[in-house]
Amino acid sequence: MTTAEDKKTIEEMWKANFLNIRRATMTNVDNKTQRIVVGLELYDVCLDHQNNLYPWAREALQYISDCNCFRLYVWTNQADKISSAVVDNIFVPNGIKVKGVNSGFFVTNPDYSKTKPWIDVLIDKSSGFDTNHWYWVYNLFRLSDMLMCHKDDSVIRKIVQGNEKFAVRPTTVKVLKPL
Repeated sequence: MTTAEDKKTIEEMWKANFLNIRRATMTNVDNKTQRIVVGLELYDVCLDHQNNLYPWAREALQYISDCNCFRLYVWTNQADKISSAVVDNIFVPNGIKVKGVNSGFFVTNPDYSKTKPWIDVLIDKSSGFDTNHWYWVYNLFRLSDMLMCHKDDSVIRKIVQGNEKFAVRPTTVKVLKPL
């Protein structure tokens, strides 16, 4: 069962707009759309240098890639050959589906550059992500998905405090302290 401390941490991270997940969700709710583009760096974010997925990365990335309202793209400075090998040899066997590698981002406005990526949420060290955040990212994307279905930001407190879908307490993840 999720502890009260976990629920509080999830709620605080949501309110703090960790990785821009809340703002991207609310923008989609306001625009009556259900599409959040997620960019993902590979090494030192979801993979260690031995090509092992970090704890909770597989579950989070599977959820993101399976959910209709998220579009997962690999956005990395790794060579295309390396990125494609990671997708083919690590992601696909682990049930993680990506829409593209460093290209193919969904652009909604013809006035925007077609070459600049349109990313709503960037899972990368440069955006404040750390490898021990995967459990929290998994739960925040679940909240985002539920919120886009409920269309009401006030429902978050009820979801965080009362939804037992979050009844998992990983032993490998440290509880984050609010900033």
